Amino acid sequence: MKYLLNIYNSLLDFIFPPNPLTKEFLNLAETDLMNRPNKIPTVADNWQKAILAYKEPLVRNAIWEMKYRGNREITKRLAKVVYEFLLAEVEDWQTFSNFIEPIIIPVPITKKRKVERGFNQSERLSIYIDKLDRGHNFGVKLGLLEKVKETPKQSLSKSRSERLENLKGSFKVKEPEQIRGRNIIILDDVITTGATMREIKKCLKQAGARKVVGVAVAH
Repeated sequence: MKYLLNIYNSLLDFIFPPNPLTKEFLNLAETDLMNRPNKIPTVADNWQKAILAYKEPLVRNAIWEMKYRGNREITKRLAKVVYEFLLAEVEDWQTFSNFIEPIIIPVPITKKRKVERGFNQSERLSIYIDKLDRGHNFGVKLGLLEKVKETPKQSLSKSRSERLENLKGSFKVKEPEQIRGRNIIILDDVITTGATMREIKKCLKQAGARKVVGVAVAH
């Protein structure tokens, strides 16, 4: 079966050659990706962290492949990048703020958007991270947070107040008892303005979360 799958993938690559940027990305080691020279723009809130610079064509293409084409190989590679980043960061968070036994919650999309796209890329990232970690450092919780309101893209909003107003009441915690007293890592693919994670943090804190941090692949 694996042999036939390899033949099928080879035929696809021959008929539809992969984007050169995609091939370059997949050939780079995780450490090379994380140490690229392009500077990541600073996120306004120091509790929100991004790993890669979205302005870099290589990174932007990878995000596009993951988000709109559902490229699983790209998603797995990005999950490794996020995982290595989290291992280092969580060690510091545990030391300085007692950030123990954190759970990862991916940023949800509405049911309508998920049906249209067929998947949630942040959920996929979380699942691959869970497979890498095997429960040693993080718990991954899917379905605890729900997006109940469709919102316009944050990059199209003209002001911070408009972005916050668009997102107000967009998220709902389905099982608050699983959130109460827990340390939480919100996981997303891209931080644009930071407004989405701010609204989610507000929602999680209202449900009783102890400490909340946000991590995205790129900014």
